[in-house]
Amino acid sequence: MLRGAGEAISQAVRTVEELGVELGVLRDSRDTIVEYTHPSASKEAALRYLLERLQVSPASVKVFGDGYNDAAMMRIAGRSIAMSNSPAEVKAVANEVTLSNDEEGVGYALRKHFSARDHWFSLSGE
Repeated sequence: MLRGAGEAISQAVRTVEELGVELGVLRDSRDTIVEYTHPSASKEAALRYLLERLQVSPASVKVFGDGYNDAAMMRIAGRSIAMSNSPAEVKAVANEVTLSNDEEGVGYALRKHFSARDHWFSLSGE
């Protein structure tokens, strides 16, 4: 993990890219943190794995995201919701944008999409 000002992070990312090492790169929405991971580690891979194992249709899944590493996962879910503090690239992938993290955007969107009587998780669809 690297932390720093936006341009320092951008320069670090370019330097690592020039090395030609295959790594997963995760950047935060403020562009002050970059994390390097194994190239096959991603939220998209985790979601695909869970969908297959649980035999759940991607169309029935709602996901939330606020960072670059959420975009691929958002592309496969039935409904993707970005936080308003997300980078423009993430908002562009999302089906909708909710309030920011600081404004409890996930809770706001959950209340918008589900009533108090709804089952939030059910493999049987009941």
